[in-house]
Amino acid sequence: MKIEQIEKLKALNELKEKGVLTEEEFQTEKYKVMNSNDLIEVAKSENESSNLIAIGYVMAVFPILILPIVFTAVGVVIGLINITKGKIGHGSAQIGISVFCGVVGTAIGGAGFGL
Repeated sequence: MKIEQIEKLKALNELKEKGVLTEEEFQTEKYKVMNSNDLIEVAKSENESSNLIAIGYVMAVFPILILPIVFTAVGVVIGLINITKGKIGHGSAQIGISVFCGVVGTAIGGAGFGL
């Protein structure tokens, strides 16, 4: 527990003892103070998740441009990671797009070499 949290809890307790806060209000505010760091961590996690979703879509399209086999695998892996983080729709879409772009990228590459 951080010093700031301890100070806030002391101040809340004083307000409760003076009758400014009811027991219910005290408990509510105490909960907020105790869990304030957790809220920051949740916000950071959501931001990182959004970044991973964006990266997943970019990597899903890369196989059509360069190294289809490698970037198809990368897109599928990132899609699977997003699925495990609860972003099932995005992860599934990224896997589908990766495979589609991988097939198209391979076909374009093969046509370029006259295969």
